[in-house]
Amino acid sequence: MDEMDLILKRHKKRCQGEKESKKISNIFSKILLSIIFILLSCIYINLKENNLQTYKKVVLEDNLSFTKINNLVQKTFGNIMTNLKTNEAVEVNNEINLKERVPYQEGYQIKTTKDAPIEALKSGILVYLGEKENYGQTAIIQGVDGIDIWYGNITNVSLKLYDYVEENTIIASAASDVTYEVYYQNESKITYEEAFKKVANQ
Repeated sequence: MDEMDLILKRHKKRCQGEKESKKISNIFSKILLSIIFILLSCIYINLKENNLQTYKKVVLEDNLSFTKINNLVQKTFGNIMTNLKTNEAVEVNNEINLKERVPYQEGYQIKTTKDAPIEALKSGILVYLGEKENYGQTAIIQGVDGIDIWYGNITNVSLKLYDYVEENTIIASAASDVTYEVYYQNESKITYEEAFKKVANQ
């Protein structure tokens, strides 16, 4: 059994164990956040007459920033979001698994190996999980810096919608010998270099 098989087995075993232990915590966190959101919404709408129109535009029309909400909640109440990173997180050498990044559609195609572990490039919240045309099964993680990263052509996803994940945590496996990455900020496509330059300058 090679090193990659051992990494994947540890990853799957850890995910299965975490699912049961974090199920109640996930439900409690989401219920609590929902209650807080509803209460704050009611208070805001009833403060002024024109607040209802502003609320509709921000919540129903604009792209809601889950990471900003998460940061506000953490400052006020502490970390109640699920943290998927553990002391046993597997370190993966991206130079071995991510051999080449070339332009593809709106982002990049990355040569890798089938079933290779895919790590979160930044900490953030999973805001989308599903099929995307030209990308296959895709996870979109909204980073704490406001940059959305798409991870395309993946399988064995260890996250559920609105789970919080730390940087370098394994989130999935490559579905074939290529995966895809796309970077967005404020609904505008940006390059890999721009995505990580912005972090370095903060």
